[in-house]
Amino acid sequence: MNFGSSLLISYRDRINNEKTEYRDCNPQSSILNPRDCWYTMLMNRLDYARLPGLNSLFLDYIQNKETALQFYPARDQFRNVEPADRSELCAILQKQNSAFANPFTDQLVQKLSIAGTTSAVTGQQVGILTGPMYTIWKALTAIKTAAEIEKQTGKPCVPIFWMASEDHNWHEIMSFGLLKNNFDVLKFSLKEHYFLQRQPTGQIPVNNKEVRKILLRALNEISVPQISKFYSNGTLTEAFARTLLWLLKDFPILLLDPSDPALKKVAAPFFKKFFEKSDDLLALLGRQNETLRSLNYPSQVNMDADQLPLFVIQNGERIPVKKNGSQKENPVENLSPAALLRPIFQDYLLPTATYIGGPAEIAYFAQLHPWYEALEVKQPPVLPRASVTLLPQATVRFLQNFKLTPDEIYLPEDTLADALIQHSGLDRIKTAARTMAAIAQEKIKEMQTEAEKVDPTLAKAIVTAGSKIQFQTQKMEHKALLAVKRKNLELLDRIRKAKNVIYPEEKLQERFLNIFSFRERLPELIHEVHDKIEAKAIAHQWIEI
Repeated sequence: MNFGSSLLISYRDRINNEKTEYRDCNPQSSILNPRDCWYTMLMNRLDYARLPGLNSLFLDYIQNKETALQFYPARDQFRNVEPADRSELCAILQKQNSAFANPFTDQLVQKLSIAGTTSAVTGQQVGILTGPMYTIWKALTAIKTAAEIEKQTGKPCVPIFWMASEDHNWHEIMSFGLLKNNFDVLKFSLKEHYFLQRQPTGQIPVNNKEVRKILLRALNEISVPQISKFYSNGTLTEAFARTLLWLLKDFPILLLDPSDPALKKVAAPFFKKFFEKSDDLLALLGRQNETLRSLNYPSQVNMDADQLPLFVIQNGERIPVKKNGSQKENPVENLSPAALLRPIFQDYLLPTATYIGGPAEIAYFAQLHPWYEALEVKQPPVLPRASVTLLPQATVRFLQNFKLTPDEIYLPEDTLADALIQHSGLDRIKTAARTMAAIAQEKIKEMQTEAEKVDPTLAKAIVTAGSKIQFQTQKMEHKALLAVKRKNLELLDRIRKAKNVIYPEEKLQERFLNIFSFRERLPELIHEVHDKIEAKAIAHQWIEI
């Protein structure tokens, strides 16, 4: 058995030995109570705990551990409150969505205007071409959740996508990958020095010189004329909105740009209360963060000691507000909540029944409950977005041919190659090399024992010689493997392309690849994913396409 095979077998044994209780899902169970709804683990699902890179707080929350659940007191029921100003909110949504040519504008705004109508809310930064795929999965989860809420409560619910147009993280919105037709990956990212700019990304014109360089490469690769038209003029917010609506063209959802001055004016009482209580809020946050740390949970969002969770837009830049600064002198239209304040600002403005978030968002919501109480905003439950990896048929055939599960592609490429390459000569070389190394080590120990009786320095020299023998035998193995690999270039290429699909750049597909990686199937592909994802995601899903 070669080294790669032993690692693969070890990985499979570890997974098979994990003891998790599964029982069939009760369709009558509330999607807010995952402990009453476990799915039988099938080949099209993967336990979140087996995904690389997820934070411990999110995993404990998903697994309903009490240590984590204490930070989410609002998890048990949907929120049902009136927004700050339903009439003005609907007017703003009508204006914005009409400008974005949203075909569901009139229908959804009329529905939202009815007292008692709630919303399933999600959101993301305005990434180029909608950014990594999880942006789409968020929107689809909100759409499905809104329908589920209507079914469970008998009351209307509207999905709303909050476009974080004031965020100034240029790297976040311009870093993504596209699969080429041959499954090679094209990477896109902005030059480092642009990351330092504080200009709200949503206001950036699509003809910005640096943005255009990325866009021209990406649009040339995907060759979708309608999308190219969206990015021919206007801002990144406008292009994002139109692209997202094109992808979701058959699904009713409202988009909201929170940079609208009219929306900020509605929130004037919220900001007033925030300033009045800012010192108390920071003290509450400090205590909450300390409690999290005492349980070995991370604080996802950290702030400088002299800074408030707020920015002010000045001369086109997003400037941090200091605790002792002159923030009260700024017009409310210029205020821009930071990550920690944004959810409460959002839930003050919207009739949020539930928020749909990713793992990192759900983790930082653990910091926020004391703030909701202090600002007298009822906190909604937070539900995880769908987590999905799309598997093209070529990738599925590769996995089936080599009897691999998709998550085994997370293993290092060399490990997979070592496990899958079958060559009797290579196995004999490895066996002989390891036998020789074992015999040599045994003899070295005998020599060392005798040498110590003669001269301790001689014994050290013998140990050094033994290490060199060990190194040379490993080197022989490696050279033999490289020689075989050169004769198995086709297999190595297939492994590389499978990793490009499932785990590109050592990242989950949904966190790196853009949805236009599967451009030939769009926008119809969105229907397939919508039909297969669950309103309450309790596991990662593999979806064959």
